[in-house]
Amino acid sequence: MHCLFCDSKEHYISRCRNIKEQSAADLEKWIAEGRCCWKCARAHAPESCNLKKPCGDCGDIHLQVLHGVAQRRSINPQSGASESRVYLTPSIASSKVLLKVVPVLLHNDSDSMETFAVLDDGAQRTMILTAAAQQLQLTGECETVALRTVRTDLTHLRGSKVSFEISPKDHVHLITATKPVRKGANGGPITIHTALGWALQGAEGCGPEQTTVQQCLFSSVASPDDLLYRNVERLWQLDVLPFRNEKMVVRSREDQEAMNILETKTRRVNVEGSQRYATPLLRKTGAPKLNSFTHSVIAHLRATEKRLKKDPEKAAIYSAEIGKLLQAGYVKKLLPMEVDQSAEAWYLPHHLVCHNNKSRLVFNCSFRHQGASMND
Repeated sequence: MHCLFCDSKEHYISRCRNIKEQSAADLEKWIAEGRCCWKCARAHAPESCNLKKPCGDCGDIHLQVLHGVAQRRSINPQSGASESRVYLTPSIASSKVLLKVVPVLLHNDSDSMETFAVLDDGAQRTMILTAAAQQLQLTGECETVALRTVRTDLTHLRGSKVSFEISPKDHVHLITATKPVRKGANGGPITIHTALGWALQGAEGCGPEQTTVQQCLFSSVASPDDLLYRNVERLWQLDVLPFRNEKMVVRSREDQEAMNILETKTRRVNVEGSQRYATPLLRKTGAPKLNSFTHSVIAHLRATEKRLKKDPEKAAIYSAEIGKLLQAGYVKKLLPMEVDQSAEAWYLPHHLVCHNNKSRLVFNCSFRHQGASMND
């Protein structure tokens, strides 16, 4: 969770109060200075934005808090029949780069194979190809591996956790002392002595005669049809927006108070090792305190007990459901002194519901006593 406007870790930009206080001109200036996308405020070009959710005010694809910026862009479009962008990377005066590749011997209890291994100093796990694992007849538990790139993109890969042994192909003992790194000419590779043998690493070439200059040229030209499409779209917006009922997108006072309670009092709690959100019960401002007595629901309790006495199987299920609530911490048994000390006390009747061979405990929150209810 991160707000791109105020850099807060408590909310997203769509829930930021500071950005809602800014004018459309100030937001447009902030986006221009930060070279951000005017649709989602992230650091990329609007043409490559992958936002899918439409704005609640106009239906276009952009954040609702940036609706004013989108309107200013539609009223004042950029001049010119076409847009052209050219990206040129600096020249690269090198050819191939050698990785640390060494010949190794993979083996388990009964099978072995000769292959090559890439030694990655930044790797946190040892990876083996599926073909090699099948040839060695390796089996293991399936698991999902999270792969994170330098751009912080997260990809989940399916694989299996296997166990095997690896040794150098020339059978050099693994505890042999490593030798110093040997450097070649400027621009050339270096040799590294590892526990699995010698490996080359670095640029392949060692002189200007062996290098080739590589450049990447990327040109992006917007079609004039795109500008025509935007002008027609802007014309439709000007025809529709004046007749839009703004009451459809304005929250009532009660709804706004409820949203403020959820945003300010919602917190994260740890439940059996998992992170969950805990929110308070929503109540109207100035609502009277709820107070009832045991006699208000005692008749319902006696009727439920009478039904359960006739069906011992349901009685056992009922008792088990109560036990689950106690074990999870959703309810607790109060002492008589705790009941008397409570500022509010409200009793709810409950009963067992069976459907499709499944049973669950239902609390009747709509129960009324002296004209009051928890749902009010």
